[in-house]
Amino acid sequence: MSNITTLPNNISYYAAQDKKEDGSPILVLNLSQTYVEAIPERLTGVDRVVAHEGQVKYIAPDYKGEVVVAPQGQVWKRRALTHREIVLRKKNYQERNSVARGVFNQSYKANEICAGYPDEEMHLPSGLRFSWNPRTRKGRLDAQKTLVQHVGEMANIENVKLARVEVIQDRMARQAKFAAQCKEKNERRDHDLICARTHSSVPRFHSKSQIR
Repeated sequence: MSNITTLPNNISYYAAQDKKEDGSPILVLNLSQTYVEAIPERLTGVDRVVAHEGQVKYIAPDYKGEVVVAPQGQVWKRRALTHREIVLRKKNYQERNSVARGVFNQSYKANEICAGYPDEEMHLPSGLRFSWNPRTRKGRLDAQKTLVQHVGEMANIENVKLARVEVIQDRMARQAKFAAQCKEKNERRDHDLICARTHSSVPRFHSKSQIR
């Protein structure tokens, strides 16, 4: 579960002019006007992500769509990331997640980098579900599986579903409890390891079965 509570401004979602082999439209999530740098896990309803060159640094391993990039302001130079580039970014995602998942899932305000756009998140939360209504040519966003409480400007999104406040509060409480348990477990491991290597007094935590 991601800690992100606000979606960035200037996201757009639409059906591309080209189509899939079965005739259905290719559904596009355009991030080129944001600072979003990671394509998250469990992102559904998206066949293509559009961004500016060098923007997307991490791609979740379960993302199966394509990523199209172009130099800023030069749409005519757009290109799809190669298989090798996508594999590298998926590897980056796995490495970053395994080393510091909590930090990775946190987002940061854009003004910590520069003031080109309004303050916004740099990451998207896992579990976003986009869908497309061909009759109205508008999209829907289901963020009920996330901690999102605030949504910025998003072009072509007519409806957004968020989890109830009580549900979000319960999820955040469980997340905080889990983080505290992880911290305590790590402190126990560190304490016992130091005692063992320095031959100092008996460890504070006597039973190694406590450490799992």
